[in-house]
Amino acid sequence: DYCDCVQFVGDLVLSKSINDVIILWKPIFSDSQLKNNVLINYERSEKAGVPRIPNEVQPLREFVLNKCDIWFIRFQTDADCRMLAIGNNIGEIKVWDICTSNPTKKHLAKVDHQTCCTPVRMVSFSPDGRSLATVCDDATVWKWDGRTT
Repeated sequence: DYCDCVQFVGDLVLSKSINDVIILWKPIFSDSQLKNNVLINYERSEKAGVPRIPNEVQPLREFVLNKCDIWFIRFQTDADCRMLAIGNNIGEIKVWDICTSNPTKKHLAKVDHQTCCTPVRMVSFSPDGRSLATVCDDATVWKWDGRTT
């Protein structure tokens, strides 16, 4: 298992592996490692003295994916880090509300079209969060507009 996409959400982190899941987690640092919210005491890796932050984390929420187990499928949040979107191997895009009070909710929306059927490699929210742009393996770029009610 390896991580192929990561993004900060405030002090939290979203990460995706090829195991069909995105995890929202919180890094945990002891008081001795932080001074004015700055990491001051970190370990040195045995490889070339590279700084290494301790890997204690608290998983907060899992976003379960379906058919998203190949390398280089990227997720993205909107500008406010409230929504999360990702495509999959068969051309579907799922959108979640990151801040929902019901973390067991599957997803907010599923977007698909009968002619979009190849892997969606990357998604991008418009600045206002009302549209998504996606790029697929068949060299197509799609624009998806959200419904307004």
